Amino acid sequence: MKRIFLCMALLFITLSFATCQTSDKIKSYISRAQELSDKYEWLSFNVHLETYGDSVYLWERKFEVILYYNKKDPIVFANETTEYGDIFFKMTKDNIEIVNEGNNDITVYKNFHIFTDLYHCFGIQQELYSYFKYIGYYILPMQNKLRTEIYVPTAPQGQYAKEKISIEGRSFTNYKSSNESLKGLRHENVHSFVNDSSGLLDSVYYTCIYSDDSTFYERFYKMDNFDFSDKQNYIDSIFKLDSQRYKHFNYHYNSNPNYYSKNKEINTEILDYPLVNINCDTTTIKEYDSWILLNFWRFSCGPCLKNMENYKHEKDSLGYRVLENNDIRILAINYESNNMEQLGKLAEKDDSKDIIYSAKGIKQHINLPFQGYYYLISPKKEIVYETSHLGDYSELLKAKAEYEEMYLKNKKTE
Repeated sequence: MKRIFLCMALLFITLSFATCQTSDKIKSYISRAQELSDKYEWLSFNVHLETYGDSVYLWERKFEVILYYNKKDPIVFANETTEYGDIFFKMTKDNIEIVNEGNNDITVYKNFHIFTDLYHCFGIQQELYSYFKYIGYYILPMQNKLRTEIYVPTAPQGQYAKEKISIEGRSFTNYKSSNESLKGLRHENVHSFVNDSSGLLDSVYYTCIYSDDSTFYERFYKMDNFDFSDKQNYIDSIFKLDSQRYKHFNYHYNSNPNYYSKNKEINTEILDYPLVNINCDTTTIKEYDSWILLNFWRFSCGPCLKNMENYKHEKDSLGYRVLENNDIRILAINYESNNMEQLGKLAEKDDSKDIIYSAKGIKQHINLPFQGYYYLISPKKEIVYETSHLGDYSELLKAKAEYEEMYLKNKKTE
C-alpha cells in the first residue's frame, strides 16, 4: 500500500498542469459523480488513509464505507477500526447515529433540519469530515438526497484542471483543485484519480502548506474492495440499538450537539488522573485552583491539530492566548498517546510546550463523544461548559461570566 502511495507521490511531482477556472471542467467532475450514483444503488469500499507532516509519517486510518443511493431513504455509513474498538456512523435524512464500541457510547441526533442544524454544527460536521474528508466524488450525489451540504473539499474550487494520465497501463483522469484559505495563509492541492474503465475513484493525494511556517502536510487516500451488493441487513444488525449487544452502553440523545452543562462536579478519577508534560513531570487537575479548559485531543484528529495551531497564531499575533488572557488555563490533554517524542515535536512546532500533556487512558473516566472535546472547569471543579467546537470562544466566555455572576449572588445571600 505504502509503495503505491509513494509511487503516486513521485508521479505528482513530475506532472505539470495548465490550470483554469472553466465551468465545463468543474461540471465534468460533478457529472461523473452523478453518473456513478445513477449506475449503482449500493456502493461499498474501503479507504486507507496515511498522513505525513514535513515528510514524516504521522498516522494511518482505515475505514469501511457504504453508500445507499436511494432518493427516498439514502444512507451514509462508515466504520473506523481503532485500537480501542470500532466506531460505526450512520446518517439518514433525519437521524445521525454513532456507535462507539471503544467508549461504550451510543449517540443519536434526531430530527435535524439539516441545512441549518447539521451543516453549521461543528461536532457532527467533523464526524462527516473525518470519514469523507477528500472523497467527495462519492458524497456529492448524496447532498440533494440528504438535503445537506456535506463538506467535500474535493468538489472543485479555486484553480482547477483535469488531465488524462496512465499508471501501470491503466487510464485515469486526474482532477486537480487548488485553493487558498485562511486569507492566503494556507494553500491546498487535491488530486483525485478516477479510473476511466470503472468510473470509480481510485485514490486521492492531498497537500497543504502554511505560508507562515512552511509546514507541509500530505494525505494519501487509497480506495479498494469495491462491492455493489445490498448491505441493508449488515447495517441493520449494527444499528439495532435495543439489542443485548449494547446493554451496557451509555446512550446520548441530543438535539443540541454542544452538550451545555449546568455546574456538574467533575469526578475524582479525572481530578487525580496523572497528566505528564513533555519534560515527563507529572501533575493533576486537582492541583490547579484556577479556571481550566480541558482540551482533549488525539493525533489523528485534524480539527484538534488545527486548534493547536490557532493557539499559536493567537500568541504570534496578539502576544497571548485569548483564553489565558481571560484567566483560563489551557490543559491540552492527549488521551491516546504517551509518545513523548512525538508530543514534543508538536509542542515545538506549535509553541505549546507549556500546555501539552499526555494522559493515555483518561477517556475511560470521562465522556468524549467526539475526537476533540472541551470542558470548562471552574475553580470549584465544576463543569460549567462543554463543547466539541470552541469557535470564537463567545459561548464559553458567556458561560464563565454567568457562572461568576451566579457565584457572586449566592455569596451575597450567605
